[in-house]
Amino acid sequence: MDITGSGFTHDVEKKAYWSLIEGINDLYPGFVKNLAFQDDDQRNRGRVAVIEFHEGQEPHITDFGASGEALNGYFRSLASRPNSCLQSSSTQCRRMFVLEDLGRNKVQILGARLRIPPALFAAHWLDPNESLLSIDHNFLSHKYSKYFRCKVPQLHRLAQEDRQNYRMGLYEPLNMNVQRYLQLLDRDRTFESSQHQVSFWSTSFGNGSWTGPAVLLVDPVITEAYLTKHYANDDLHVILLDHPVRGENRIPLPSLTSMDPLPPEPSQWNSITQKTSNMSLYEDILSASTTLDHIATADPRTGLAPCRHIILAMWRGYLRFRELEYIRFSDNSNFSQPLDNAHGWFHTWDTRWRAEAFHSLLYQQLALGSIANGTRHAMRVFGVEAADTVVGEREREDWQAFQLSVASLKEQLANLISGYSQEASIQESKTSNYQARSVGRLTSLATILVPFSVTAALFSMGGDFQAGQRLFWVFWIIAIPIAAALYLGISFYERNASDRDQGGSRVANRTHGIV
Repeated sequence: MDITGSGFTHDVEKKAYWSLIEGINDLYPGFVKNLAFQDDDQRNRGRVAVIEFHEGQEPHITDFGASGEALNGYFRSLASRPNSCLQSSSTQCRRMFVLEDLGRNKVQILGARLRIPPALFAAHWLDPNESLLSIDHNFLSHKYSKYFRCKVPQLHRLAQEDRQNYRMGLYEPLNMNVQRYLQLLDRDRTFESSQHQVSFWSTSFGNGSWTGPAVLLVDPVITEAYLTKHYANDDLHVILLDHPVRGENRIPLPSLTSMDPLPPEPSQWNSITQKTSNMSLYEDILSASTTLDHIATADPRTGLAPCRHIILAMWRGYLRFRELEYIRFSDNSNFSQPLDNAHGWFHTWDTRWRAEAFHSLLYQQLALGSIANGTRHAMRVFGVEAADTVVGEREREDWQAFQLSVASLKEQLANLISGYSQEASIQESKTSNYQARSVGRLTSLATILVPFSVTAALFSMGGDFQAGQRLFWVFWIIAIPIAAALYLGISFYERNASDRDQGGSRVANRTHGIV
């Protein structure tokens, strides 16, 4: 089965595949437009490599980098081999191409040579949060061993100079062709995050081979981005992003350091490097493919073991980022005050309830829900949940432990949100009590002034009792004692009521062991 396109010239293949891409313009107009208007630099963006799996041997990796000509040369060399698995279905072949970004040249080469449906590239180009119709949700059911997409988070640090000139808003990367976004909301955040995705496609021959071969699409790292909404006369606001992997401010990703015993000779220890993740999914997959022990079987997803481990590590880093945000909120909130402080935690109920803080908690809870859903989907498509040979028991336990960590943090946030809601209820009750006391004071004042009105009415007949006459003093002799008696009576009643309430509180405190 010849899928190398050896019977056609390279230009004919690319032209035919471009016509096929234009045919999906109605479904994916943004993707087709992006490829059509790419300049020379954008067309050659991204890197590509092939990982070849051989039974009983380490995977062999050929990294073509950004060279489309080297990739074409590889396919031409396969076409010249009579027993190549790309020409004969009787020869077992397990190869996986890893493509970074969607430059038009490499899309056309891989698409034409491997006969990949253009919808694979189009769906990967879409924003991971895109709600438009895609091949993930149509009337055809796809086995995950044939095709899937899954979300992957990416963390960034704003460069120091850009942190000083911070502008909130939605940013779009400048160094990639796929549709991704970065939203900056708070200058005090430890990290910024963006959502990416990994796409997988393969075709099985039925003899234990993959393909055409398997294809894995990944995103590059965002290094610079621009603010999408700006006035026409404004300069383009561009930010630079750092991705430190060492030091105190490094991105919270685990290292790729081996835990194997040191060599027997101390002179060999200096050659061991403590490698850390370099934030590039493409580079990490190639690196881990040569160091991670895994066996490729007839299921193409077994070749994704390095990718699975790295994606889990990226989700762990993203969860750690959310934990840091949670800790930052706790440190800045009233809940973090010491209990033995005179102005501590018990007095925070007297402070103003902040709607923005409550909204921040709700946002954190939604983010944790997104993490849970994203990793649950990844477990399903990677075959982690299935009781088969795709993943080992240890790896399955790692994914399940991560889900438990997410659930634990969600529970903590739920408790904090519940406490914040109770604080709002207490403040509302306090406001109502204050209003009731104000109305009570007005009522008491009115009660005290009643004798004056009654006495004035009794003596309203005039004569010697009206103001300025001989017997006007009688009005004051009657009104003032009555008002004083009412005032003393009301004060005595309120004092007795307060003593009864305090006595009940002391009895309740003794009952619960509170001194």
